[in-house]
Amino acid sequence: MQGRCQSDTRVTIQGFIKAAESEEPLSFVSVQIGGEGCLTNEFGFFVLSHPVAASLRLEVSYPGYEKWSRTLDGTKDQSLEILLVKEYDLDEVEIIGKAKLEKRIQISEVRIPVSQIEKIPAVLGEPDVLKAFQLMPGIQSGYEGTAGLFVRGGSPDQNLILLDDVPLYYINHLGGIVSIFDPGAIRDARVIKGGFPARYGGRISSVVDLRMKDGNLKESRKSLQLGVLASRWLMEGPLKGGKTSYLLTARLSTLGPFTWLGSNIVFRGAFSNGYNFTDLFAKIHHRISPKSQLSLSVYAGDDRIFTRNTARPVLNDSLSAKSNSNIHWGNIVVAAEWKYLFGSKSFQRVGLSFTRFRYGINSNYQANSIDTGERLDRLVYRFSSGIQDINLFWKWQYRPNNRHQIRAGAQYSLHRFIPGITAFRETQAGIIGSDTTLGPQITLAHDFRAYVEDEFEVNERLSLQLGLHASMYGVSETWYPSLEPRFATRFLFTESMSMKLAASRMQQPLHLLTNSGVGLPTDLWVSPTANIPPQTSWQYAVGYAYTHPSGFELSLEAYYKQVQGLISYREGASLLVGTGNWEDFVVSGGEAEIYGVEWLLQKPYGRLSGWLGYTLSWNTRQFDELNGGEPFPYIYDRRHDISLVGQYQLKENISLALNWQYSSGRALTIGNGTYDLLSFDYRTPSQQLVFNPAITFGSRNNQRMPDYHRLDLSIRFTKALRKGSRTWDLGLYNAYNRQNAWFYYYQSTRQSPDPTLFQFTLFPILPIVRYSREF
Repeated sequence: MQGRCQSDTRVTIQGFIKAAESEEPLSFVSVQIGGEGCLTNEFGFFVLSHPVAASLRLEVSYPGYEKWSRTLDGTKDQSLEILLVKEYDLDEVEIIGKAKLEKRIQISEVRIPVSQIEKIPAVLGEPDVLKAFQLMPGIQSGYEGTAGLFVRGGSPDQNLILLDDVPLYYINHLGGIVSIFDPGAIRDARVIKGGFPARYGGRISSVVDLRMKDGNLKESRKSLQLGVLASRWLMEGPLKGGKTSYLLTARLSTLGPFTWLGSNIVFRGAFSNGYNFTDLFAKIHHRISPKSQLSLSVYAGDDRIFTRNTARPVLNDSLSAKSNSNIHWGNIVVAAEWKYLFGSKSFQRVGLSFTRFRYGINSNYQANSIDTGERLDRLVYRFSSGIQDINLFWKWQYRPNNRHQIRAGAQYSLHRFIPGITAFRETQAGIIGSDTTLGPQITLAHDFRAYVEDEFEVNERLSLQLGLHASMYGVSETWYPSLEPRFATRFLFTESMSMKLAASRMQQPLHLLTNSGVGLPTDLWVSPTANIPPQTSWQYAVGYAYTHPSGFELSLEAYYKQVQGLISYREGASLLVGTGNWEDFVVSGGEAEIYGVEWLLQKPYGRLSGWLGYTLSWNTRQFDELNGGEPFPYIYDRRHDISLVGQYQLKENISLALNWQYSSGRALTIGNGTYDLLSFDYRTPSQQLVFNPAITFGSRNNQRMPDYHRLDLSIRFTKALRKGSRTWDLGLYNAYNRQNAWFYYYQSTRQSPDPTLFQFTLFPILPIVRYSREF
């Protein structure tokens, strides 16, 4: 609940605003009574109050929908359900909700409707919620084509990613080329980069808040989408009684059969491998009464890489060996939530959820005698890691009058960490098998949280939001309490111009051990210990917002962030083999200093829509035990970042889209010389001593990759059919074939025995092809 209201209230008007075609709730809709107004919350709920009158005029407006207005009885309280009808005029094409930028107290917030996300050109034509946010100022993509979010200098683990209020950990497929979030299942998506409200906690860089659709309550709908990377099937509709709706989406990678068949052909059946991923979203939403709703949502996703070697001769043709292995990772989320209108001004939610992320490697090797067929040796290898959560929360919103809003809540989470366990089993002919298990033990942790948040208008120009987030995190008899104050204010200079200011302290108990920075499933989540405390940060932001009468919106923000308690692997360390205590592999006590300026000009609606964004930023980290104790640029310290996004509705059934990106090159460590290393040459019979060139390295992240830039183009053709519609999306990713660097590596060649630096490019120019059919 948001907005402005009066204190002399005697009549209360409350209710839900929904889309008429599906009865899905509409978030952040403008509601007005006699010049006083508010916005609906993320569930479409609003409350307004007004002095008693003979009649009241209620007006509702939202871009992309027809305006709604009614004259109401002004002498009594009323509860309403308002259905907005879609507006199909080309001049009202929506891209971002038209809650005026300068009127909102929230700073550093980004919202993009899912309907527009599906039109943005994407690699291999696969639309992605998180990649759309990468095109906004202050949000970087990391490696090209990946869905990881690096928000204002933070790393992916520092993002609080919520799906229906449930925190998720690893959210990528294909090493990050696409995220797990199927746009067909998502109703609302937003990112908060700073000025965090007190209701969010547990991470220090950003909040990614995603809401699943409830399902169409008016009519059944089905759609099929075929793409180069994946295909999707969606079903939604009402169940018997008219009070219950369902949603089901299934997405399957199309890569599996092609990779398996291709490898079999190339290696003539001696070797095969493959890769596939799946996503399943399901939800049931039931209206118990006009004031009470119950929902159950499920997500299940899985990735699997498998390889197989058929039997082949080894060791002078006396043995035959075969092996197979698979690497798998995935999430399961189950969440139940009850929403209830308590009285005329209070909105409550209670939820219970379970989430699990797991990563595992299974490998089997077997050797048989060619002469006798007897099995001589068998080795089984297992590696597993993961994290499980059970969460229980209560959240409450109360509006005592039109100028005042209070939020409060509490949450308990039980974390179960599996930081990396390795198991071996070896069986030899005539010998009893031996089992070996290595790695740290499973750890349990308790996480208690509570918050209170007060938003009110001091006068017509000045609004304040004050909050306090409190937490208590306990693991192995060690407790970490935290009090995190939050402050935000907005001052209106005119009806179209405002200044905003925010400060927030955040604590993040969890750490992510990563070697790559890409965000791979091999990265390990670990809990703080008695020796390694949580991460903490202070962030400050100041912003200017202006809306021109033509509809253009301009925002300018500056931010400064200090981070303490960072950890990092020691040079060359890795926990993939799962041996020892993870604390022995890391350095702790790291600090970061991050600051920058963001500029965004956007045209949020109309026949031509889009935005132009620019970020200027600095990002350094410092560890006493790394780089000689000197600060060094973080791998994603990119000085300049520019994004241009445009969408044009050429005709009612044809739309064009483009996006162009530019950013300074990533920081990386490059060798500054070579030296001769004396070693044995095992390739010679005498294993003689030889000198081999080796690389010397200077300071960490001492060089930069070339600047990155790319242009994507697409065109969408939609045709109405007798039943449903058909859509083709065609285009080009990396349209002018820029050879952007994915990474660099050293390699010796015959022409140059000294190690030479080579560039690896992942994505050349690629087609965008996607077919969609609605029934």
